Amino acid sequence: MAGYPDTTEQTQINQAVSEIYRKAVTGSYPAYSLVYSKVSLSKGELHNATIPTAVAAGGGIIKFTWTDNTDDNGAMADDKAILAVYCPELEQSLFKLGGAHRSAG
Repeated sequence: MAGYPDTTEQTQINQAVSEIYRKAVTGSYPAYSLVYSKVSLSKGELHNATIPTAVAAGGGIIKFTWTDNTDDNGAMADDKAILAVYCPELEQSLFKLGGAHRSAG
């Protein structure tokens, strides 16, 4: 998983699954569910985007926006976003690694 650092203890995918399990899985067997706002796609020193939004723009288009927080905790203007959406009704997700630059908002 591109958003997690290499370690000697866990693979990137194991880190991601562990993080999601610990922070985003709720409920009891057999009625588990995810708290989507707590699902993490990356882990590291950089701050997340400020005020991120995703809005259906019609025609199957989703518009992502955020406030540029370049220079916040070492964030660079050319950092690339990871864009992700999940539709519970369709049980489908889409993502794009290397999306727009942080400065693009």
